[in-house]
Amino acid sequence: MPKKDLTKKTSTMSTMPEGFTSEDLENNNNNNNSNGNDDFDEVPLSHNNHSDKKKKKKLYEEEDETSETASDSNNKPSKFSAAWTNALVQIRKPISRMVCWMGDSAAAHPKMTIAIGIVLAFELAIIGVLTNFYLEIDGDVLWTPTPSRVLSHGDYVANQAGFPSPPRWSRFTVHADGGNVLSDPEEGLRRVFTLLETVTSTPGYADVCKEATVTMKDNENGGTTCGIASITKFYDYSLTNFESKLNNNNNNNNNNVLTQISQPTYPDGTPVEVKEIMGNPQYENELLTYAQLLIMTIDFPETDAAFEFEDIMLDRVLALQEQWLSEPNNPYRLEAFAERSFDDEFSRAIVNDIPLVPMIFFVMSIFTGLVFFRKNWIHSRCLLGFGAVCSIFLSIMVGYGIMFIIGVPFTSMTQIVPFIMFGIGLDDAFIIWGAYQRMDRSIPAVDRVHDTMEEVGVSIFVTTFTSVVAFGLGGLSKVPAVYWLCAYAAPTILIDFIYQTTFFVALIILDEQRVEAKKRDCFTCLKAPQQQEGEDQDDQAPEIPVVDRFMVWYSDFLMKPIVKVIVLAIFFGIFGGLSYSASLLKQEFYFTDVLPSDSYVADFWDKYQVYTGGSGVAPYVVFRDIDQSDPAIQAQMDTYVNDIVAMDEISSQPDFFWVRDFQAFLTSTQTMSSLVAGFPKDSPAYVTYSGSPSTIADTMGNLAFEQQLDVFLTVPSFDKLYSKNIVRNQAGNVTVSRTRVRMDRVNQRSVDSLVDTLETQRVITENTSINNGVDPDNWKFFTFDELFYIWQFYTESPSELVLSTILGVSAVSIISLIFIPHWSSVLFVAPIISILYVDLLGFLQLCGVAINAVSYISLVMSIGLMVDFLLHILLRFFESKETTREAKVKDVLQTMGASILVGGISTFLGVLPLVFSTSTVFSTIFYCFLGLVVLGITHGLIFLPVVLSLLGPTVVLELQ
Repeated sequence: MPKKDLTKKTSTMSTMPEGFTSEDLENNNNNNNSNGNDDFDEVPLSHNNHSDKKKKKKLYEEEDETSETASDSNNKPSKFSAAWTNALVQIRKPISRMVCWMGDSAAAHPKMTIAIGIVLAFELAIIGVLTNFYLEIDGDVLWTPTPSRVLSHGDYVANQAGFPSPPRWSRFTVHADGGNVLSDPEEGLRRVFTLLETVTSTPGYADVCKEATVTMKDNENGGTTCGIASITKFYDYSLTNFESKLNNNNNNNNNNVLTQISQPTYPDGTPVEVKEIMGNPQYENELLTYAQLLIMTIDFPETDAAFEFEDIMLDRVLALQEQWLSEPNNPYRLEAFAERSFDDEFSRAIVNDIPLVPMIFFVMSIFTGLVFFRKNWIHSRCLLGFGAVCSIFLSIMVGYGIMFIIGVPFTSMTQIVPFIMFGIGLDDAFIIWGAYQRMDRSIPAVDRVHDTMEEVGVSIFVTTFTSVVAFGLGGLSKVPAVYWLCAYAAPTILIDFIYQTTFFVALIILDEQRVEAKKRDCFTCLKAPQQQEGEDQDDQAPEIPVVDRFMVWYSDFLMKPIVKVIVLAIFFGIFGGLSYSASLLKQEFYFTDVLPSDSYVADFWDKYQVYTGGSGVAPYVVFRDIDQSDPAIQAQMDTYVNDIVAMDEISSQPDFFWVRDFQAFLTSTQTMSSLVAGFPKDSPAYVTYSGSPSTIADTMGNLAFEQQLDVFLTVPSFDKLYSKNIVRNQAGNVTVSRTRVRMDRVNQRSVDSLVDTLETQRVITENTSINNGVDPDNWKFFTFDELFYIWQFYTESPSELVLSTILGVSAVSIISLIFIPHWSSVLFVAPIISILYVDLLGFLQLCGVAINAVSYISLVMSIGLMVDFLLHILLRFFESKETTREAKVKDVLQTMGASILVGGISTFLGVLPLVFSTSTVFSTIFYCFLGLVVLGITHGLIFLPVVLSLLGPTVVLELQ
């Protein structure tokens, strides 16, 4: 029986014999023909007798004796190191035994193992989809840290305060690509009326609006209809009315239009909220002369019928948009957004990216086919490589199925798990197959599997464990999108480890049976022709791949003194440059980044942000759980509003604040009879005060607060402005109220601006006297907008990222202490992984990637993935029986280098299809993985070997 060096435990896909050097390359082909019989074709697939085990045991004993004799006393570890190594060996033993048992079981029953693996995957996936599968696309839910103050305030406003349910608003804008949309006011308004007609003539509009909660008078059909905020209200929403007024002023139509839309109130007396209907308006002598945007907002009811109607309406409006674009010399453009638009486009982004999953399956199948391909039809293993890819696919099905059954929501972020799995999942298969090929081919296949698992089991377990820990640490995040992604990824990576050590091993055994039967690769029903069998005799020794030949030359080249100096200079220079680049990294994220690049939603919000100057950020100031009838409390409410308005992000007082209007109303000298003339005839105030000569001030002075408020809210203009912003109990007392301020100086694309705004209003709120000693979740006065959800993410993500980085570096350092058999390993892992992390940050900045929700997720998992490149090198270095640093490094590179290189390439190919994604989300992930792979490979195969050749311990550890 040929003897092998069983003391050299390696973890590689390399097919080179141990100690293979560049001098041996010339003799390789001659060695292939040294024996007329092809022992490889006669590999026994099972135990023949007990003598094989005795021979193997004797080999181990002989090798131990030889190793002890050959070892120089200077290479023996210290007592501390020996004790440390012995302790770690005890930790490694149960892991090795577990992996060996899994491999042995699969090898003994390959067909059963494969059948169970396939059936289990499909059953769990189907059960999961049919039971608790849930797609979560609500951005507020995905990105808001939980728990948080913003969530508490949002829940109160939405579910507890008693405010009317917000309508399903749809918003449309007419603009001139940044020009003055009122340069021709007549034509500008005609365009808005055309838009209005397109919406209101959509089939089902009248039926949907019958259930509207925000309504207005329907002048054409009587009754009420959906509320509309638009410049067309100056003409009672009637194109006929608009044209009649133009016909009466033929000589000065444009001035007439400008005069009409410059009025402070609408024809019905309702005050005009200018920024609600126009973007960036400008006045000259109180005459509106300029605007970049004409805005129309329609409030539909929150019903299923409205949801379906929006789809039809959007199709018609977007068709009108295309029509305007096709009109020659037409400067006007149309943008649209409905309540369902974001979810529709977000879902479209997910659907558009689904074909990328089979694409990655195809890419990885080709790659593994090339890796496992040999010229010889029998000894080629392309089908086995395809099986390795299938094992990853099945592990993804199992992982997803389990998460579906548990009820973990599926999100756009969890879509990246297959790309991660196909990227890193094949590493174990490469390592197992490489080690299996190096085993003595004269012993039974099941014994070779056992020896393979004994050799590489701990190595693949350690790298799997680091990845699981990395995602496990991500699960500590307060951001649902992050911990849901980690909930999918961590168990799926562990399941992939199980599939590689069982399912893939079973495939190896079946493929060995194919080889023994002389059947073709990929066409297993066909036997190789007779001449092919004869050619097999010339293929006794493994064919040495090009990458292995390169590693032999490369290891000699890298160990040259001048090369080491150049490597250190280059890498420290790169570190300095990327450190500076990392210091320039900024937080930046806009919610439309998760949408397809051609989304009409992105166009709408881009134009809206620019042409309104940020006036779209309009949070509510909320007052609750206080006696709002008390003038002292009202004074505090007014002071709080003034404090909020004093923020740099707000340029003016709120357009309407009920406390101020109410206090002015109480001191009005208008007579009651003139006031109630505009009241509904059946209202109690009209019946009581019609014909009264008393002033409002005199009359109100004799009434209780509740009665005063009754009269105040009966005024039609005040009723429209405040009835939905004041909540009263049955006794008429105010339980909660609100007003709205406009943060028109906030740059929504600047995360720093958003974070500063959120923190500033929070400090003001916290320092308000009425909130002293009150739990922040129950503040009496607070400011809230749904945009605060994502702003809260921006606020907390830096601290979370720092914490996850510290935990990640600490975790992988501890793992290296536990599983790498020498205490000095941590002195290499901790600093180099820190360098890698800083380099990755700098690389992202150079690629134009900012710290955002997506890059945050990538950085959370990067430490656990990058450290794999280091752990394989260090494990092999300390397991090597060579006695000098350079010899150890050469041994590592010649046995482990190919595995790391191929594994890195597979990781890169795993995310390569993301380049074709239409979403910024996946392109960001691609850049993150590109940096991760490039930096990981170069530091693992260039920088770390040089450092080890200079500073690595020379001890020879006994790990048997």
